[in-house]
Amino acid sequence: MNNIKESDVQKEITDYLETKGVFYLRLNSGSVFIENRRVKLSPEGTPDLFMLVDGKPIFIELKRSEKVHKTWKNQYQQFLKTSWQTPYNTRSVMQHRQMERITEAGGICISHWSLDGLLEDLKSLGINL
Repeated sequence: MNNIKESDVQKEITDYLETKGVFYLRLNSGSVFIENRRVKLSPEGTPDLFMLVDGKPIFIELKRSEKVHKTWKNQYQQFLKTSWQTPYNTRSVMQHRQMERITEAGGICISHWSLDGLLEDLKSLGINL
């Protein structure tokens, strides 16, 4: 059984980015309550990480495993075929739509479940860390 959490993947990646001196931000979405006051964070569906490399804005959506990543992609593909949004695919749809908006605005979006795979994807885009 795979006990890896998304936060474990995020820590591995952010630790690596820090050792390389890469500018990055962890992006939290939704809202939180602080002292009975609602504080709005990034919009729902915003990718987990943002980094700036050689002037290129890169957004990264993290998943805890390849299986979860495939399910996430499949949920969105099913939504595109049926336009049927359910409680099970709502988050996936919001994340994909936000990533599409970022890409249309000139940003780079990548989704991954491992540091090695992320580095490969970045390398295929001409970005070496």
